[in-house]
Amino acid sequence: MRIRTQLRLTMAIAFGVVLLVAGLAWQSVNAANEAGAEQERSRTVARHATALLLLTQEYPRYFEERVAQQWRERHSALVVELSQATLSGPEWAGLGGLAVMRLAAEQCGTGQQAGSEDEGVERFHVVSPGDADPG
Repeated sequence: MRIRTQLRLTMAIAFGVVLLVAGLAWQSVNAANEAGAEQERSRTVARHATALLLLTQEYPRYFEERVAQQWRERHSALVVELSQATLSGPEWAGLGGLAVMRLAAEQCGTGQQAGSEDEGVERFHVVSPGDADPG
């Protein structure tokens, strides 16, 4: 094999390796960005759920319309956030937890019973602050 041919072959292999490394780097950056976005969505849902819990505990003490209004606002924000969440990938296979949370959040304002299709998950009753009898 001539030196010129060997040099071209070596350059082609080096170029291929560079393209492979660049592709892997691009893929890892995309995966890191997706993981960061998913983590931020999880934090947002946790914040909304925590705020709902606090407002739910505060309402029976004071029965103020302000608390009920804040509860409705947080509930709406939680429903929107859960409706935007997606279950993708093999790690979510068979997991119905997010579906249960979506169903509970959607039915929470109406005071309907919510639960999952899985028999292992207990059914529960959710009442919004507006449904409680203040006196």
